[in-house]
Amino acid sequence: MHLKLAQLRKGTDYFEILMPLYQTIRHEPDIVVCLWKVEETEEALLRDIQLSPNSVERYKGMRSEVHRCGFLSIRHLLKIAGYSDFQLHYDSKGKPWLEDGKHISISHSFNFTGIILSRSYEVGIDIELQRPKILRIAERFIAPDEGIPFADEQLKIQFLTKIWCAKESIYKIMSVPGLSFSQQILVNSASEGPNPLTARVLLKEKVEGFDVFFNEFEGYTLGWARKMNDEI
Repeated sequence: MHLKLAQLRKGTDYFEILMPLYQTIRHEPDIVVCLWKVEETEEALLRDIQLSPNSVERYKGMRSEVHRCGFLSIRHLLKIAGYSDFQLHYDSKGKPWLEDGKHISISHSFNFTGIILSRSYEVGIDIELQRPKILRIAERFIAPDEGIPFADEQLKIQFLTKIWCAKESIYKIMSVPGLSFSQQILVNSASEGPNPLTARVLLKEKVEGFDVFFNEFEGYTLGWARKMNDEI
């Protein structure tokens, strides 16, 4: 996404805040992913944005500075995309939505945050740090037929983080409480090539299909999913 000059305020302060815009990925004409690397102070992140009353309450209730900075950086990503915090809302299940009807999803992991936007597709995003911890919880989200095709520990960690990102991004789209990662969200990890993987969600009344795309950087995995517009 190219930043329009109208979206940028004059002055060095805001230009300095914009520097941590880590990457912008345009996938097809209608899907945009924006990533932020949180490197600035909380005080710097508070400049040049306005928070809605609801966001002010959420922000004040965050005990961790890491979470507060991540929260604020998301508001800068919204601003870069042409939105204000006042246009971002959450439904009763905690799923974000924008006033103009465009789909949005949000993720935060340590010092990286990201948003994904699309008008045509329901989309979800997840960013995860690749950590050995995931080896201990693999059985909670991996289905027996998905398997782990690697013996090397680091490759296992990367693979499992990738599958987790896929399932988490899909879960954010579905927003169905109690949806089982291991039994209902199934990823075809044998798909040809790394991008995309295909996945499906098994519901009582239907099966939903998804494409999931990935990127890796600085020990993190990024996954973003789009819901196929037709049932499979």
